[in-house]
Amino acid sequence: MKLQSDNYVTLSLDKTMFAINVSHVREVLEYRELTLIPKTADFVKGVINLRGSVVPVIDLRMKFSMETKPVDIDTAIIILELFSENTEDLVLGVIADKAHEVLEIDPSQTDAAPRLGNSIHVDFIKSIARKNEHFIMILDIEKIFLSDELVDLSQDITRIKDQIADDDES
Repeated sequence: MKLQSDNYVTLSLDKTMFAINVSHVREVLEYRELTLIPKTADFVKGVINLRGSVVPVIDLRMKFSMETKPVDIDTAIIILELFSENTEDLVLGVIADKAHEVLEIDPSQTDAAPRLGNSIHVDFIKSIARKNEHFIMILDIEKIFLSDELVDLSQDITRIKDQIADDDES
């Protein structure tokens, strides 16, 4: 497990700003065409080839039950590494409307995520920071993907790699 930093990659979905700890971010890419994979969760938009590795790409808008948006010049894929005790570490991409900057966010400048009742789950929001007059939702990236979903994603990736290996042998 990597140590957490006070530095965060900021991204936007619609007009909402989010932040992901840099310890999980491998790189930020311009959007590129995805290879669609049938029989995966709706929020799995496909895979990309990243220097020879099959990397699943997740649509954060769909994962957060937001309206979809067409890809444009600002759309980015943020490559993340998730660390899990239950499965092997997982590399995946998330689609953001726009990747912004790396910010240093002092924990003393954050507030706990608000409780919104029992039926609304915001446990994937670690805390909320302010930048000028705007809020930034600091994401707990491991909680966005429930452990069962991580296992399913790992199995999907294994299945995809096996299909690619079979195709290469043919």
